[in-house]
Amino acid sequence: SSIIMSLISQQVKNIFLLSRNLKSSINLINRYKKHNPGIQSFTKLSNYDAIINCTPIGVCNNTDDAILKNLKKSQYLIDINYINNMLSKSIFSEYADCYINGVDMFLFQALASLDVWFKDELSKKINYNKLVKLITYE
Repeated sequence: SSIIMSLISQQVKNIFLLSRNLKSSINLINRYKKHNPGIQSFTKLSNYDAIINCTPIGVCNNTDDAILKNLKKSQYLIDINYINNMLSKSIFSEYADCYINGVDMFLFQALASLDVWFKDELSKKINYNKLVKLITYE
């Protein structure tokens, strides 16, 4: 829901939902249709620039990834999962020119929150690469 609201607040014209749970997808579409009439169910003919992975695919081995057969390559794939980055990247990097992993998303959100909370650009004062190494134990 927060990702959909963020896309709506950024005035994204079309939002396509692809879910393993059709009922859940339809409920989300009905809930947000009044905020963005461009929200709709994904079809193989959908034309999109970015994919946001909000599924458990890539977290554990052997997760059912049958819905991925419906995807075509996009410019960006943003993965919100940060538990198993190597597995996620091995699965999703073929679907986009630019893959943004869950750790990056987690850190971008955390740094943006610091800037808001402290009314300062703290994110520009932090060495991002060192932070990634600390978080991922590399």
